[in-house]
Amino acid sequence: MALIRLLQRKPDGAIVFREPTSDHIPAYAILSHTWGQEEVNFQDMEAKADMSRTVSKAGWKKIQFCAKQAAADGLEYFWVDTCCIDKKNAVELSAAINSMFRWYQNAAHCYVYLSDVSKPRGGDGERSWKVAFGKSRWFTRGWTLQELIAPRLAGFFSISLASIPEAAQFVARERELSTMHKLLYGHSGRAAVVLHGLGGMGKTQLAVEYVRRHKEKHTAIFWLNANDENSLRLSFRNIAQQVLEHCPSTGILGDLDLEGDLNRVVNAVKTWLSLKGNTRWLMIYDNYDNPQTPGSSDRTTVGIRRYLPESDHGSLIITTRSARVSQGQRLHVQKLTALEDGLKILANMSRREANGVDPDAKALVSKLDGLPLALSTAGAYLEHVTDSFAEYLRLSAGYGVHSCVHSWTISVLNSEWDDSMAQLAVTCVASEVPSRDVDEWWLLEQRLLQHIARHEKFITNGKVDIKGIEWALHNLGVFYADQGRLAEAEAMYDRALQGKEEALGAKHTSTLETVKNLGTLYKNQGRLAEAEDMYRRALQGYEEAIGPKLLPTYLPALNNFFSFGNLYARTDRTDAARQMYSRALAGYKSVQGSSSKWCKELEDRLQRL
Repeated sequence: MALIRLLQRKPDGAIVFREPTSDHIPAYAILSHTWGQEEVNFQDMEAKADMSRTVSKAGWKKIQFCAKQAAADGLEYFWVDTCCIDKKNAVELSAAINSMFRWYQNAAHCYVYLSDVSKPRGGDGERSWKVAFGKSRWFTRGWTLQELIAPRLAGFFSISLASIPEAAQFVARERELSTMHKLLYGHSGRAAVVLHGLGGMGKTQLAVEYVRRHKEKHTAIFWLNANDENSLRLSFRNIAQQVLEHCPSTGILGDLDLEGDLNRVVNAVKTWLSLKGNTRWLMIYDNYDNPQTPGSSDRTTVGIRRYLPESDHGSLIITTRSARVSQGQRLHVQKLTALEDGLKILANMSRREANGVDPDAKALVSKLDGLPLALSTAGAYLEHVTDSFAEYLRLSAGYGVHSCVHSWTISVLNSEWDDSMAQLAVTCVASEVPSRDVDEWWLLEQRLLQHIARHEKFITNGKVDIKGIEWALHNLGVFYADQGRLAEAEAMYDRALQGKEEALGAKHTSTLETVKNLGTLYKNQGRLAEAEDMYRRALQGYEEAIGPKLLPTYLPALNNFFSFGNLYARTDRTDAARQMYSRALAGYKSVQGSSSKWCKELEDRLQRL
């Protein structure tokens, strides 16, 4: 199968290529669509391309949609056929066509984008929408058959609901859905529901399912990320863009600079929502997990009141882990109680038979104790491996603490912050990050995922003193790089490098290892000039620290030669790449023997130059 070239949405919103590598392909979303005019192609996305021209093309809208929807699903990477294949390269095009089914099959999410279907208005909206859906051009294209049957999760998006996440494997919750409907529908004034409960209970999925079942009762539905204030402001900008796309004559938003002051955008959208004739909208504020409390000085908390429409009409849904949110009728979302519901989630996600007859499936579901996210995670993992239910249960016991247990531990056991314990926790987790030479290293990393995600928040918020544990931050950077989460990896490496330089000096070998890893990270982000600077800095540092006699057999320096060679080869500097590869090869032969895998890999690369 050919290597897949992905697009990456960076933290600043920029969309760039992530060039394919043979050692690791991160989780990604994939787009299924029909081609139209002004599609964005490979040449439009290259580093040297004029992006002002690229973003002006009609096809850029689909790429933006895919990036935003992937982010809503927790994915940093995505694939769009118009630009992720160099169609001027006949060899690459042929290999891509042969690999297409597998690429769709391996995607975490597939987004079917129906550009010719929009939400109609009027009393017969649902019937006319179904007619438009069935006549969509997407269903007339032969190749879309494989794009329908290959993916594990395929969600259909029309141009009015493109911002709503997908309810992947929803089961049960009928009582909660019925209660939400009673609280939200048929009221003359404002109606609001707060879905609260521990992490992993399925609050977001419950909100999505409610939208799916009752979307025709609303003239507009908007999904907002309430995790922090910046995300909320950006969500309001997305709302303004959607309104202007479908109602370009809207005077309130017509003269608004969407790239300017986001607070003005928020106020303008709130004014539009407050219009007397605009009463049947639904706003979903998702992940409002850090609410502002009276007297709090924590700047990371969110005061949601200033982001709520001021009118006495419309409907609101708020999802939160906090039991203190009181902006509506509260509905406590708890774990699933029926064994059959857990078995259904496990079966749907793993694509295996999991019923009340299989004792191992029952044992696994019982162990996961009705937690929807834990059940979904187990099923998603088991889909891609041959391990049995019993083997997964045995393997997961070592690190099997669910995210909701983290939340409970922090809120109940750690009523007062303890700096020394927080630092100890970070070092314990970081010390377990495996080397890629370890068998099943990827499985070990998956077990650490929830633990590291928890500590990463404390580190970035400055709640953990990193002095003396710079090596731990380096390890966390390695972990995030392995997971393809390059923004988080860069943040960890930057903190580790700063601390190491202050504590150990710029020429210490530990400092230089972080410098080299930053270089590789920059290369994977397409920041080739910065990568070259880091590699050169590491090489010069090793030469000074180790000395010319020991340098040819010092393994970290050999790894730097190898990485430098890859960079030169990628930028068509063949002679320089050959020189670096040769130095690395000579050293590996001396240290590891000529039969080592790295020697063989380098010999192959030298032959291909």
